[in-house]
Amino acid sequence: MRRRDVHLALGGARYGGQIARTLLRVYGNYQLNDDFRLANGGRPTIAGTGEGGFRLDHYTRNDGHLTGRETSMRQSRRPYRRPAWPQYAWRWTQRLSERSSYEVQAFFEHTTGTILWRKSPGHRRSDFSAHLWIRRAQRCHLGLGYRFTDSRCVKQHRLTIVDNEIPLHLFSAFVQDELKIIPDRLTFTLARNRA
Repeated sequence: MRRRDVHLALGGARYGGQIARTLLRVYGNYQLNDDFRLANGGRPTIAGTGEGGFRLDHYTRNDGHLTGRETSMRQSRRPYRRPAWPQYAWRWTQRLSERSSYEVQAFFEHTTGTILWRKSPGHRRSDFSAHLWIRRAQRCHLGLGYRFTDSRCVKQHRLTIVDNEIPLHLFSAFVQDELKIIPDRLTFTLARNRA
């Protein structure tokens, strides 16, 4: 029996340009799937998937770098269309010296629809990290993080959940010390992570 490809069409495009110290790129792609039967006799729920977004990179005169990214995904599901899932990420990197720098990052994701019995209307994350050279053969990495996830349970079949909101706050921190015993050949690393 010859196996047929269920992917009917797949296409994408992207374009980029530069204005002074700023680079901008936009892109988009889409995949269309054929209707077929699953092993259990049912039909697949995802008919097509489209994704699009942009990325921005801006470089400052004092060795700073700002990166912004937005991505949205939309799924066409039988017999309805699922709303888009946007994701936003911004990162700032600042160079302090030839070997030291720090970085700040923020991330947000909004997901609609249900996965089993739960959906996530909001997910936020922010991080801070620093890379510092203490001396020529020793480097230290420091980092702090915060993550918030807002999950809500939905009614499925005969199951009813009274307290359907599950907020989650997660804090994290890490420190890592690298010591070059033999340059470019042997490095000792000591790290500690706490969440």
